[in-house]
Amino acid sequence: MLRDAGYDAHRNPGKRDIETTFAVREKTAVIRIGNTAQSPVEESHYATVEKVLVDLACEIEKIPLMDTAEFAALFRNVVRSERLEIPALLRYSIRKRINRTIAGQLDSALSQNADL
Repeated sequence: MLRDAGYDAHRNPGKRDIETTFAVREKTAVIRIGNTAQSPVEESHYATVEKVLVDLACEIEKIPLMDTAEFAALFRNVVRSERLEIPALLRYSIRKRINRTIAGQLDSALSQNADL
């Protein structure tokens, strides 16, 4: 369906796929199977902003979707403009084994927020 709409769709790309055939283009989509049982989702079954931030942080470690400066700017903007459930963000980041990255981003965003 995504390919029919003109997207360069990748279903669960592995390391070899990323090294050989994967490239970020204007219409690139990466599909991963998620486990919503232990991740923050709203009652309407949409992913929370906390889940999206943690999952994106995980993905950019594996796939060159954006550079770390872009992610830091995105994270900072979300912290400044959204109401985050920081405990949920940190719990999920621990489950995904990316808690140090998320804690560092959070620390940086909050310290820059104090300067405003």
